[in-house]
Amino acid sequence: MSPERPQSAVLSQRVCMSISVVIPAYNASKYLREAIDSALNQTLRPDEIVVVDDGSTDDTFAIAESYGPPVRVLHRTNHGLAATRNFGARNSSGEWIALLDADDIWEPSKLQRQMEELQRTGADICYTGHVILQHEDERVFFGKVHEVPAAEDIRGSLFTQVMTFLPSSVVLRRSTMFSVGGFDESMRAGSEDMRMWLTLLHAGAKFAAVRKPLLQYRRHGANWTPTFAWFDATVGTYRQLVLPHLPTSTRWFTFNGWRSQHESDVA
Repeated sequence: MSPERPQSAVLSQRVCMSISVVIPAYNASKYLREAIDSALNQTLRPDEIVVVDDGSTDDTFAIAESYGPPVRVLHRTNHGLAATRNFGARNSSGEWIALLDADDIWEPSKLQRQMEELQRTGADICYTGHVILQHEDERVFFGKVHEVPAAEDIRGSLFTQVMTFLPSSVVLRRSTMFSVGGFDESMRAGSEDMRMWLTLLHAGAKFAAVRKPLLQYRRHGANWTPTFAWFDATVGTYRQLVLPHLPTSTRWFTFNGWRSQHESDVA
């Protein structure tokens, strides 16, 4: 990583760029402290960190509550990931929403670099690359670094990849998020993030990228096992938000190729 720049020299309009971190958490006690600590240790500190305890039965609420300000904890019965992200964002005060899943970790300069890019470009949403933090038995190690496309290539990438970038890498304007209704709360099987980014694209939102891997995406048995329900939801999103925007002459050939490519991901 390159040396950090002084925060005082970063943003000329800091007062207009308040940031709320939203962490949805369900039975997240094992990794939650690392996620919160990574948000607190940013070179550009967020104004608040909103942890939404989504009906946990472990120590998630107690761990989050032990921090005190700027960490705020909200508790409610289980509603699923999309609804919990929306709930946290609606109950936040920042102009900008930084999404962070409870088992992921940010590099210290993540928010600083993203807010600089958002200010430079005037974009509505900024994403970053990520590196896999792999758990296998008792071992934890860094895996593949996933690069992300440049902002000018985002349309093509969203049309061809299920996970162009990850939610924990995203900072987006709060008003932009809710101008399209937030995450689709009916999609409890997954792929709500794919639907969100495509919906924002079609609504005219401007994307920006910091292509460095500023997110550690933790991969462990509990957080990612593709299912047939997930695949069906993903196909539905593709049919609705990608297929109509492809050339008629190649539409179904492209769809069948995309479907075959991603069907192999299902366990």
